[in-house]
Amino acid sequence: MARRKLSNTHTTICITWEDKENFRRFAKFIKKTKTGDLYESDTILFHRVLEEFKNTKPVRGKILEYLSKHRLSELLDHIEKGLPLDKIAGLAYRSSHESIRINTRRRRVREIDSIAKPAWDLFDIQKYNEVKQPHGSAQGKFMPMLATRGCPFSCTFCSSPNMWTTEWIPRDYKLVVDEMQEYEQKYGVVDFQFEDLTAIVRKDWVMNFCNEILSRQMKITFQLPSGTRSEGIDYEVAKKLKAAGCHEFAFAPESGDPRVLKAIKKKVNLSKMFDSARNCLKAGINVGCFYII
Repeated sequence: MARRKLSNTHTTICITWEDKENFRRFAKFIKKTKTGDLYESDTILFHRVLEEFKNTKPVRGKILEYLSKHRLSELLDHIEKGLPLDKIAGLAYRSSHESIRINTRRRRVREIDSIAKPAWDLFDIQKYNEVKQPHGSAQGKFMPMLATRGCPFSCTFCSSPNMWTTEWIPRDYKLVVDEMQEYEQKYGVVDFQFEDLTAIVRKDWVMNFCNEILSRQMKITFQLPSGTRSEGIDYEVAKKLKAAGCHEFAFAPESGDPRVLKAIKKKVNLSKMFDSARNCLKAGINVGCFYII
């Protein structure tokens, strides 16, 4: 978060949110109590955020600096009823005694298929495509998507272990393809950019996903511009990915120096990663690599 000097007449409340009704409710509360501006922050650096804004004006004796996106309604209930905040999991705040309080973390949502799809009908998809700035190398009208959540690894430079823990959860592959087909029919999308942290972990999942696309005879392409692991990709998987429409993705070794890999806890076997890359190239998939310089 960038440093910003604030006057004592401001109240800073940093939240992530997904519920419009509760956000409006929160905004009305801020306006009613005349506590100042509202700032949004999506961060795992709870302590630093609280330190950065330590000179802000309290809301009823408390500064609420970070809130998990699922807890806005619970937070509002506690504020309106004057209840203590120390039982709200996933919340960090400054107490009336100016001490920083970080509550226990909240349990991750495991039933990720129950999470509503993005409301793309509220977004100008055509304008988004006209800018022609896709994350990857688009092969026509494109749409970002997520098929999984989390990553099972703990690289020291990555926020994922703190944000999502090290649990990797895939969506139902049939529902993922349903969503792709919906965007294909509704918006004319022909290329899908999967922005997952680590999309390919289990061979059986990716094979089922590809077979589902093939069984529906979908004329689409897709890619993994955010990168993926190499362990689950042999020549059989690479051929299936290509047949289903995958044209490009990247691996992320971060370094070619074993000492650096050990220091950053990057669990990758470089020789096996090169084998996987060769299999992908043989199958006709473009492969890139990410490095930390």
